[in-house]
Amino acid sequence: MNGVRKNNRGRKVNRKVNSMPFYKLKEYIKYKALERGIAVIEVPEFNTSKQCSRCGSMRTERPSQGVFICEDCGYQVNADVNGAKNILKRAQGYMLWAGAAVTQPEGGSRYILHTPQPPKASGGSPDFSRGGGHDAEQYEA
Repeated sequence: MNGVRKNNRGRKVNRKVNSMPFYKLKEYIKYKALERGIAVIEVPEFNTSKQCSRCGSMRTERPSQGVFICEDCGYQVNADVNGAKNILKRAQGYMLWAGAAVTQPEGGSRYILHTPQPPKASGGSPDFSRGGGHDAEQYEA
């Protein structure tokens, strides 16, 4: 997606992308993915911010915009992280239901980082295979 991720196109393109209606942006992503042979899975986002990603309970609390607390299992996490985990689980469920291949990284486990890590000095993407800092949670698939 030229110009969407790279900021070298300037303010004008960034303003166009940020003011794009959600439906149009979604269709643009699907179009570009199809052009490159990448599958797109649409996942309903209903209740992803209210459901606990650990135990599935709907008895949850949002004392502030960014904090999620489950009243059943006591899980506390950033609300966006909780919602993203729920969306990931739904997407994996759709992929399994549709018979799509789900690949796992070598080593049998993966790590979900709760805070963004700064890029390496070399400019490459961060290596998530070792987990990262003290707030990395190991998630076994």
